[in-house]
Amino acid sequence: QQQQQQQQQQQQKEEEELIQKHDSTRAKQNWKRSLHRLLLTNTATARVSLDNKIGIPASELDDTNPLRRIAMSIQRSIRYYEQVQNPHQQEGLEAVSSFQLETKTVTFPPTQVNDRNGKHYRLPQPAFQCQECCSSEFQKIRKAFNISDRQYHAVLNLEDVRVETSFNVIEAKEASGKSGSFFFLSPDQRYILKSCTKADVKTLIRILPDYRRYVEESSKSQEGAAYGTLLPRYLGLYALTYPDHNDDIPDTTIVVMTNFFAGSHKIHYKFDLKGSTYKRTASRQERQKKSPVYKDIDWIDMEKKLTFPEERLTQSIRRQLELDTQFLSKLHLIDYSLLVGIHDHVVSSKSTHDCLDRDREESMGVIFSSSKATKEIRYFGIVDILTPYKAKKRMETVFTGTMMGRHDISCQPPKKYAKRFCQFMNNHVLETEQGNGCHEK
Repeated sequence: QQQQQQQQQQQQKEEEELIQKHDSTRAKQNWKRSLHRLLLTNTATARVSLDNKIGIPASELDDTNPLRRIAMSIQRSIRYYEQVQNPHQQEGLEAVSSFQLETKTVTFPPTQVNDRNGKHYRLPQPAFQCQECCSSEFQKIRKAFNISDRQYHAVLNLEDVRVETSFNVIEAKEASGKSGSFFFLSPDQRYILKSCTKADVKTLIRILPDYRRYVEESSKSQEGAAYGTLLPRYLGLYALTYPDHNDDIPDTTIVVMTNFFAGSHKIHYKFDLKGSTYKRTASRQERQKKSPVYKDIDWIDMEKKLTFPEERLTQSIRRQLELDTQFLSKLHLIDYSLLVGIHDHVVSSKSTHDCLDRDREESMGVIFSSSKATKEIRYFGIVDILTPYKAKKRMETVFTGTMMGRHDISCQPPKKYAKRFCQFMNNHVLETEQGNGCHEK
């Protein structure tokens, strides 16, 4: 009997040692994964000028502000999708009510402050459901833009050690647009997550197959800009629903995009150019903001240009704008803009001479060009492409434009909108430096 007890004790000791070894191995693996994510995030963050970082930490919002919980919901969901796809990470899966693989829909139960596998969140989290929409299409799109799934998830998801969201937020009342959208920004500010209207979602899903094929072809094409399309870089779409909180937390669909202004140099001036001059000037309220967004008439009055050091570069951008707007016209889309951010070396206290002699694409889709003559670095890209030319827009064209004699209103049929857009860029925006065998356009 004594020998049997000794054997049981020895067996129990061996089991405890195995458990400790397993726990140690799992902890080491979790630590390595967390460290890798941190390094990916820090590496990207280091490339973004602190002056270009916008928004406030969502964790600093009032406890009752729904955006604080929506930010947590999207980050928890993206983490779950990453872990499901990687078998070696499934030990740390957060407990969920259900997961439907075919529709990529996950349902999370409500959590109190201390009930997540011994960990806790800073605020109680509501029950919610998240669907990753059109995941296979977006995976191909990310690949076309040279963004790996590992990098994408590492920057956006909620790290295991965090108890609060790491996103920054721009509330709808602080945004420059008229859509009423709010925005989240990833910790490195290279991704923007924008809330979508139902119409935006419908349009994006409708055009997605064509958009995916276009960006794939553009990345391989020898025609146009060397870095491909100037269109928005849509990387993911997530639909969040809160069945028990319809009154205080709205159902929301979020689209993930790259941030054109996540540059390594401070942006001093921002412009939103549609190619129209009718009422296209920044309002007094907009000008009073810390970082106002100016418009077409302001651009002309301030005598700004996108100046390129060589004519071939100017022509490549001109051709890329033509290709992109032709594509949008075929899809019957209007109301898009060229977003331009300008770093002015004269205004800046930091030296930028090392970047004034080359044109390139910064990491993760930040496109810029530079000019020694103007001592400027310009970040640019096309934004807001999800407005279809339907009955409401046709009526606006007829009544506001044709009948009232205002022929330069922003709202125009797709082909006319594209043609005017390119003409404005050719006449008022794009030029080649003097002294390089080309005249100013």
